[in-house]
Amino acid sequence: MSADRLRKALRDRSGGAALEFAILGPVFLLLLIGFFQLAWAMFCASSVRYALHNSARSLVLNPTMSQSQLQTLVQAAVSPLARPNVSVSLTRAYPNSGLQLATATATYSFQIVVPFMPTYNGAFSTTFVQPSTSF
Repeated sequence: MSADRLRKALRDRSGGAALEFAILGPVFLLLLIGFFQLAWAMFCASSVRYALHNSARSLVLNPTMSQSQLQTLVQAAVSPLARPNVSVSLTRAYPNSGLQLATATATYSFQIVVPFMPTYNGAFSTTFVQPSTSF
């Protein structure tokens, strides 16, 4: 932008730019807030998946781990990031002798809140199957 055009823009007092910003600014701000809310929900869901997979792998070392112990591990892994509203269920199956299949499922509920818009309540669920030898 040349100096002449800059001076001309500074002298222009018609207010067109301010009016355009007044119309489009709030819409842009709502879109920006919505984008960050959605990104945070996706990040928390990914963190829950990562925490479940890492915690379920400890079933190989401790096949007698209870559901409450697994839930404690998962919640400890996601506690710095999200509310501790992660529920974990653990089921075991024994398809043949010497093999144990542990299925761990984590469910995370979240809200996406954007001003002047209805609140979206969502739930994310992920499952991990961990084969291990039984003792």
